[in-house]
Amino acid sequence: MSLTDARRSAGLTMTELARALHTSRPNVSLWEQGRRRPVRSLWPQLAAVLGLSPEQVARLFADHPPARLDGGPLPSLSVARRRAGLTQRQLAGEVGVAATTLAMWETGRVRVNTALAEELARMLDTHVAALAADPPGRCADDPRPLRRLRKDVRMSQREAAAYLAVALGTLARYESGQRRPPVVVARRMAQVYRRPVDEVLRCCGLGLVPVPPGRPWSAGEFPCGLRAAREAAGLTKVALGRAVGRSGQAVAAWEAGRARPGPETRRRLEHVLGLTGGSLPDL
Repeated sequence: MSLTDARRSAGLTMTELARALHTSRPNVSLWEQGRRRPVRSLWPQLAAVLGLSPEQVARLFADHPPARLDGGPLPSLSVARRRAGLTQRQLAGEVGVAATTLAMWETGRVRVNTALAEELARMLDTHVAALAADPPGRCADDPRPLRRLRKDVRMSQREAAAYLAVALGTLARYESGQRRPPVVVARRMAQVYRRPVDEVLRCCGLGLVPVPPGRPWSAGEFPCGLRAAREAAGLTKVALGRAVGRSGQAVAAWEAGRARPGPETRRRLEHVLGLTGGSLPDL
């Protein structure tokens, strides 16, 4: 029995069946011609409308090509392709799709139907589950990780620049890798893009210097320790200077080891940076 036979047995036209399934008549026509099958989420509703069992519906579409929305994303596809030593164009040619289509699959935001996913796994000598898994160290494999983080929250560059309080051209340079964002901006990105801070820092190529342990700092630890505590607090030199009643240039001089803050300023630094009292003794 074909879908056409089942529809006619139910006394329905293609238009009536399309309306019952909240889809279009051309879609029903494609199903009946065997050029595509409906997405699996429609199968229970189709069975109810035609008075068929789930097994009968499955048999109707056994020889049909998969629906465009069947399957799932393959975020590790680019990793497996590079491991196999193939370019996007080469793999696309093997699969029989355009290179732009393969590029969209590699973003992990476009579904790949089950049959194609299995074919890709076979060509790349791996498993579909491995292609569907989140790649380890994703930012390291992505040439423009900050752009991906922005795209994941569906923000334009102009919108993201406004939220991050940076110029549009500055954000473009961050995303292209021409300039490394400061830690303060990376922390804002984590907030705006709703991602863990350590992931965003990794995508920015940044690492936090460890803050000296909870004991009085030595004179040699002070410059690096102050910078680490400031960055951990998400403050710029100017912002920290304002918080303790000094200038950004003064903070820069402390972090470079060219000068030392006075006793009152040290107490303010401890308070603003959340340090244990007495961490900054006379230096």
